[in-house]
Amino acid sequence: MDARDSIATDYTRRIFVRFCESYEKWTAAVSCLAELDCLCSLATASQDGSSAMCRPKLVPLSSSPGGQPFLDLRGCTHPALATVNNTKQFIPNDTVLGSAENPARFVLLSGPNMGGKSTLLRQTCNAVIMAQLGCYVPAESCTLTPIDRIFTRVGANDRIMQGQSTFLVELEETANILRHATSRSLVILDELGRGTSTFDGTAIAFAVINYLCTKVGCLTLFSTHYHMLSELCNNDPNISMYHMSCAVKPDQKPGAVPEVTFLYKLIRGICPKSFGMNVALMAGLPESLVLKAGAMSERFECQLDAAHTKNKHRTDSKTAMENVYQQSAQVAAEQLELTRKLMASLPSAESAAIDMTQLEPLQSQASSLMRSTGLSAAGL
Repeated sequence: MDARDSIATDYTRRIFVRFCESYEKWTAAVSCLAELDCLCSLATASQDGSSAMCRPKLVPLSSSPGGQPFLDLRGCTHPALATVNNTKQFIPNDTVLGSAENPARFVLLSGPNMGGKSTLLRQTCNAVIMAQLGCYVPAESCTLTPIDRIFTRVGANDRIMQGQSTFLVELEETANILRHATSRSLVILDELGRGTSTFDGTAIAFAVINYLCTKVGCLTLFSTHYHMLSELCNNDPNISMYHMSCAVKPDQKPGAVPEVTFLYKLIRGICPKSFGMNVALMAGLPESLVLKAGAMSERFECQLDAAHTKNKHRTDSKTAMENVYQQSAQVAAEQLELTRKLMASLPSAESAAIDMTQLEPLQSQASSLMRSTGLSAAGL
């Protein structure tokens, strides 16, 4: 047995010696095969007949509009899902950031649960990776400036062996994005802030949005179910509002769970609700439980709307009162100026007959009103 092993070892050694004599040739051959394998794989993927494929167009940053990064994807699909599912049932979508159609480089994405938000985020990243690999992209057209890095904050997981909660892991990933993202990066954030209380989560999400828009300026897709964020960011020119559309069946019984049909189409605007009760029924939760939860959800919404309306009424009343004070102060100032002009036009004898102290209360009133409303009282 030892003699056989010795002969086998010696034979193997001689084979390796002869192999090493042509090491450079073998290295070149393996390199060529690897490159050929890669090109064949890209060609196979580019000829995939399950969806439309296009040749991406990379635009140098110096040649882009305004010298700013942009992404213009038209009719894009997810390369994996479009193959697994029936292609005719997969709805393609446009993703436009920093172009003429959508100058904002930040998209705040809302929509119903299971409406396709996460799929849109993932397929956008896949398209960018395929484009910069040199592969055809599953889209009707793809034009973009080169992306330096792609950052993702998607899904939820903890690190129990390291004593790190789901929320801590979520924020660590977010902190990494804030530290390293540049204006040429692509960032996707999926429901940031859901691992803590509603108000804390909303506040953190809003602060991150503000930082990415004002400090980084990267191309960003941010999906959320915090509808307060949509209200806070709705008038920001650096942020555009999009949502995954759905159809809600009208004329349903009071208290019934809305029947929602997902349309999976990205359109402009804000989705008013997340329709979580519809998904709860789909998941198999008892109908009685879902109906009770729906009633509580409506109650919470009514309470928040009432508080919001009350606060808005107070603000409107305060504004109206300030307007009244401003108008009164202006009228008093105009009356005082008119009296001065009248006195200046009178002969000196008649002017002397007027008691100047009679004008002091009017002047004092005008000055007080103008000071209380922030108007200038100079010259009174």
